[in-house]
Formats: sequence, structure tokens, C-alpha cells
Amino acid sequence: MSYSKEIVIEMISQYAISNSLGLFIELEGEFYPYGIVVDDSGNISPFYFHDGEEFRDSKKLISDLKRELSNYLLNYNVTATALCYLASKKIEGIEYDLLVLEIILRDVPAINEFWFIIEIDKENNIFHVHEKIDLNKL
Repeated sequence: MSYSKEIVIEMISQYAISNSLGLFIELEGEFYPYGIVVDDSGNISPFYFHDGEEFRDSKKLISDLKRELSNYLLNYNVTATALCYLASKKIEGIEYDLLVLEIILRDVPAINEFWFIIEIDKENNIFHVHEKIDLNKL
């Protein structure tokens, strides 16, 4: 079954938002970057990278996940992969916490990047995710 680019991006976005909220709360304020895989049937599953190190540098983990997700896209029957992580960014002079999604579709060579402004409470839980930011308007 083949889905349009827009549908796949929306599927991944909704999955990332719901999965990230749960992960963040479950891990008591800790958030580890993870991948998302959409197979050719439209099934979505998380993709975790673990090499035995208990505490990893986030930048190294993101780099390793990007490599592994690219390999997965090349070698398996998948429609798309995505990388999901948290970041902070100053937008129009205001610092925001962001949920970042980097989506790669099998038939589209460019990375589709989306940012969602998130709100984090005093206990370090994500409690609200806003609509994605249109990067073209920044």
C-alpha cells in the first residue's frame, strides 16, 4: 500500500507526539532520542539504538541513530524513517523547547524537518505539544 508524502508525515508526527509524551513521563523527565520506522504496509514502530553504553552523549546518539535509520531505509521494505529528539531554539528572540522530527521518505532524498513547540512542567514532563512550526515563515 502506498501513502502520499503528506499522509506519511502526518502519521509520523502524530505517532511521535503521543509516543514522546509517554516516554518523557515514563522516564521521569529524561528523554532519549529515538527513531521511527514506517513500513510499506503503513505500520509504525519505534527504533532504538543501544550499543551497551548506559549514559550516551545526545549528539553522538543522534548521529548513530541517523546512520542506522539511513541503513534501515536502504536495506528494508520501509516507506520512511524519522529521528525524534528534543532541542532548544531561539525564535524571534524567545527561547523555546522543541520536539524535533527529521523525516526521510524512501522516494524523496531531502530530509523533511519539523519542529513542535512543547511545554514542560515543573516535574520535567511534557504536558503540551503545539502545532508544528512552519520553518518557511521564520
